[in-house]
Amino acid sequence: MLLERIEALESKLKAIEATLISYPEWMPITAEFAKEHGVTINGLRGWCMKNIHPDFFMKKGRFWYIHQSQLGKIKIKRVKCSVLG
Repeated sequence: MLLERIEALESKLKAIEATLISYPEWMPITAEFAKEHGVTINGLRGWCMKNIHPDFFMKKGRFWYIHQSQLGKIKIKRVKCSVLG
């Protein structure tokens, strides 16, 4: 009985581990990702270069990547301007 429960828990743990391994640690900076934050790719890249440590934001090949642990820090201020007429 106890051995069966341990084996069941081990199999569940292996399934969770396999799922976590399949998630990417580095997310590419894409146009869709930048659009969600209301900026262009270059604007988001510039913001990340100023506000995120270089170990967590880097260029690999021709694309820029951000580490998943830093995704919560991206909070770009959107400035609304109104024209007085």
